[in-house]
Amino acid sequence: MPLKGDIHTCADIACPVCSIFGRPAEEKVEAPATRLIIRDAELTEESVARLNELELDLNFTEVKWENVINRITSAANPRQMERVPAGSEFGFEMLYSVYDLKDQSDDVDRLKHLFEAMKLVEDDYLGGQGSRGYGKVEFKDVSIEARPRDYYEGKVDPASIILRHKAEKGTEIDNMLASFSEIASQIRSVLKGKG
Repeated sequence: MPLKGDIHTCADIACPVCSIFGRPAEEKVEAPATRLIIRDAELTEESVARLNELELDLNFTEVKWENVINRITSAANPRQMERVPAGSEFGFEMLYSVYDLKDQSDDVDRLKHLFEAMKLVEDDYLGGQGSRGYGKVEFKDVSIEARPRDYYEGKVDPASIILRHKAEKGTEIDNMLASFSEIASQIRSVLKGKG
C-alpha cells in the first residue's frame, strides 16, 4: 500500500481503506464517493455538568505541566499541555453510505473494516501524545441504524425499516466484530426492503 507521509492512498478501486475513508483530491481515480462521514463529537450534557463542577484551568480542559530534559546539557524545559480530563464523554455519529449491495463482497462487508479501525483506536490512542497516556478512548453505547432508499423517498414508515443493533455492555466493538455476520445480514435485509 503506497503511503504519502503517514497517509495511505492508492489507485485500487477495491481498496477498503480508500473506499471507506476516501482518497486525496489529487488522486485521479474513478471510484465512488467516500463512504464514511464523521460528525463533530460534542461533550455530553453529563460531562459538561461534571466538568463545570471541577476546578479546571480553562473551560472544559485542564493544563498538565511537563518537563523536557535535554539529555546532553540536563537543562530543563517546562511546558504546558492542554487536555480534556479523563472520563469525559462525547456523543458523535458516523454515517456510512452503501453504494454497492451484492450478495457476496460489497459495501456492507467493508463496514467490518470500520469496526476493526475503531478497535485499533481503542487499543492505541486518539490524537497526539499517546506515549504520555493521552487520548485513550472507548466506544460505548454504540448503535447502528440502517435506512433504505425508500426511507428518504418517503415511501415507507421510518419506524418500520430502521434497524437498531445495540451492542452489549463491556467491550462493545469486540461484540460487534464477533456478531458481524448477523449485523451484515440484518443491514442487507433492511436495505433490500425486507426489514
